[in-house]
Amino acid sequence: MRTRRLGASLALLSCLFSTTTPTRAAEAVAPAVDIDSARFRAHLISKAVFAHDRLWLLMESGHLETLSRTEHQRMDLDIAPVIKDIWLQNGEPLALTSAAPQPSVSSWSIGRVTNDSWVESARIAVAEDERYIGGGVAQDAIAILTNRRLINLVGNSQRSVTVRWDSERLGAGAKSVAVTDKTVYVGNNLGEWGGWLRAIDRRSGGISTVAKQWVEPVTALVTQPNGCVAVAMGMVHFSRVGRVGEVCGKKAKTLYQKTIQIPQYKVDGSEAFFGVSVVGKDLWAVGTEGLYRIGRNGTAELTPLPKPQEIGDLTVSFESPDFALVATSINQHWSVGGEVPIFAPVR
Repeated sequence: MRTRRLGASLALLSCLFSTTTPTRAAEAVAPAVDIDSARFRAHLISKAVFAHDRLWLLMESGHLETLSRTEHQRMDLDIAPVIKDIWLQNGEPLALTSAAPQPSVSSWSIGRVTNDSWVESARIAVAEDERYIGGGVAQDAIAILTNRRLINLVGNSQRSVTVRWDSERLGAGAKSVAVTDKTVYVGNNLGEWGGWLRAIDRRSGGISTVAKQWVEPVTALVTQPNGCVAVAMGMVHFSRVGRVGEVCGKKAKTLYQKTIQIPQYKVDGSEAFFGVSVVGKDLWAVGTEGLYRIGRNGTAELTPLPKPQEIGDLTVSFESPDFALVATSINQHWSVGGEVPIFAPVR
């Protein structure tokens, strides 16, 4: 484990975190970051969770970092050569790891993570051509989805069912996954080429297409206390499009969509959303203009994005008592928009 203490300074980088609510789309979108720059590479953050007063960041490269909210102390956690995913289970960080990239390994490991230790709780044998898609936690169960099967883990028990993806283009796009008691939902983000949403039965492995009427890229999923899944959709590609939806079983509806005026185009756009989460009984989404508390009646309460801090090569904010926010450039793989904020609830 390597530890480094980095000074923090307040900064407003372009308009990623804004203290006002823009009225025109062009004013709210941060410019694209040079993909050859050190900043772009440092901001390739695929996931963020918050636990033990620290922000846990999973990088696209497969390594895990933490950042203290109070001390601004950042650590690289050398718990495994490759971290494939990270979740929270009962408030504790849980990670899926691999000893090397595929196809060089025959197993993956699941274990609990602290600041200075890694305790393996399960090992999953994998085939040479098996590729991880996503996973998640539902109560005491863990679901791991690959291109070949769905693995359900409860305690020391493992059960696998075959998943046949047919002609799905699994190699393209960024995947979001949410797990319920009966279903694993998979959303795909293909940027300007749109997205899709699929439901996989945890018992049979059967795949169903969900919400065909939604064509926007799916950027985030979260399971709600009522068992339904909230869906964030968004893209910044010259214009902006997006919405927040909800899926209950195979039924889908739009919870919130906000029209955005785009002066340089003849048609209006809509607010783009890049994160969705549940805090208490409230559903929150993060968009380019701020944090939205989503109501059940098609309305939303907008809170402007807070001022960020520059901590080393990260752009973060711990100003909100409910959320930690961090800027990621990972969405630039799929659209020409700049960095976007993702958030982790402070539970």
